[in-house]
Amino acid sequence: MHCLFNFFSFDKMTDEEKKKVERIAALIKEKHIPVANDDKIKPGTVVEMVQRALGNKSIVKGKKRVDKFNMDTHTRCWKKYKIRPETGSSHPERTNTKYCVYDSMNKNYGYTQAWVDFLIEQMNKDEEYNSLFE
Repeated sequence: MHCLFNFFSFDKMTDEEKKKVERIAALIKEKHIPVANDDKIKPGTVVEMVQRALGNKSIVKGKKRVDKFNMDTHTRCWKKYKIRPETGSSHPERTNTKYCVYDSMNKNYGYTQAWVDFLIEQMNKDEEYNSLFE
């Protein structure tokens, strides 16, 4: 079976052509399939978003210059604010769902935009940022 599709500009059709198309168009319906965790953000992307929002600042750690907000900082944050259990927990699903959810099929965590916004707000406060390293 072969299908042939022609695309026409609806605005350029005559009234008679539009009536024919409207009858056919009623038969075509787009199907939307929901995707689980489609609105969740991977940890690396969280780090990039927060680092960018902080103005891509860098700090000197040891003898090298690193991004102010990096994966280590992110890990310190989820631990400090207790939004998810430690790696290897027997109950990885015990998260603060406002900020984080566990995906049991992929065995990883997804973060929310609320978490990104919270981190940007908190990491803009020097005392809050510094408290991560005490």
